[in-house]
Amino acid sequence: MDAKLRQAIEGIHASPTKAVIAATGGGAQALAWLLGVPNASRTVLEITVPYADEALAEYLGHSPSPVVSEEVAMEMAQLAFERASHLSGDGCATGVGATATIRTQREKRGEHRCFIALCSSDSRRGYGLTMVKGLREREAEDEIVSKLIVRLLAEESGVSFGVQMGLSDRERLEVLQEPAGDPVRKLLEGSVPYIVADMDGSVSTEVPCPTALLPGSFYPLHAGHEALARVASEILGTEVAFELSTANVDKPPLTYADVSRRLRQFEGRGVVVLTRAATFAEKARVLPGSTFVIGFDTAMRLFDPKYYGGSQAAMVEALEELRGSGGRFLVAGRVEDERFRSLDDVGVPTEYRDMLAGIPESAFRRDVSSSEIRGAASRL
Repeated sequence: MDAKLRQAIEGIHASPTKAVIAATGGGAQALAWLLGVPNASRTVLEITVPYADEALAEYLGHSPSPVVSEEVAMEMAQLAFERASHLSGDGCATGVGATATIRTQREKRGEHRCFIALCSSDSRRGYGLTMVKGLREREAEDEIVSKLIVRLLAEESGVSFGVQMGLSDRERLEVLQEPAGDPVRKLLEGSVPYIVADMDGSVSTEVPCPTALLPGSFYPLHAGHEALARVASEILGTEVAFELSTANVDKPPLTYADVSRRLRQFEGRGVVVLTRAATFAEKARVLPGSTFVIGFDTAMRLFDPKYYGGSQAAMVEALEELRGSGGRFLVAGRVEDERFRSLDDVGVPTEYRDMLAGIPESAFRRDVSSSEIRGAASRL
């Protein structure tokens, strides 16, 4: 190992940096270098190599195309960062994602490229490089990818990296930076109350929010959700968008990677509003004047003190806040105990009946839930 490279890795291991590294297609030497220098356990929390297409698709939660891109490297780095945060439990967590296509025994039609990204609590950055085909053997190309991985870790650790990259005059490093004002990150940080993702995948903090929303975890988004949105749109005479909250009273908050995966489902299928509002009172506060399209089960919970910490007073306070924010509900029924249950079975207190309207069984009925779809998928 080059003396300067070893010195840089020693400096990384002496720093507080704690990293999870995910690499596919290249960068094997970096993994060996990092583990081969003493005190590697101070830095390396975990290494994962989702090499096969199936393994990468499982790691990311979708099949990327192309595999070697800035977006995939950033997504891998984000997932690695979230894993590092879980394992380290402190502010020194770092995730590195590397994706590359380098020389093989067969001639490749495309370019030999790599993208290396790093994600930490306050930074998302990296490098991209297109290598001159035919200039090097596979091991030499992998060495360049590996040096970039170590270089990013050294920069994050405040360590000097005096190692020559060995690039030709025809090769230039592309510096990757997180887009300024990433809307999803703004929402997760709490600097904006909501964002709107259009069907083309574009995300904005400035688009007016639809006033009719179908809330859910959308794990996964399925045909029943889409059918309910269409029926509700016809009844209300306005567009019904989906609403996804990163916060949940019963589950851990969604991470950046979770949000990215779930938002991807809506491309070409519907507009989705993303909030951090876990309860309907919070949703109405963020999105006043909204009509929420909900199911029978959710309507039952609206009027059950158990879901307000067992407090009748807390339930009334939340309902009054909903009323004050102009919140209303359109309720779809469902089959329970072999009987179709509708708004008429909810037992809405008289003073709140004007806040709810029902969808007739003749207009909408779906008997399959998201949990049943997940269970069926897991058995395939």
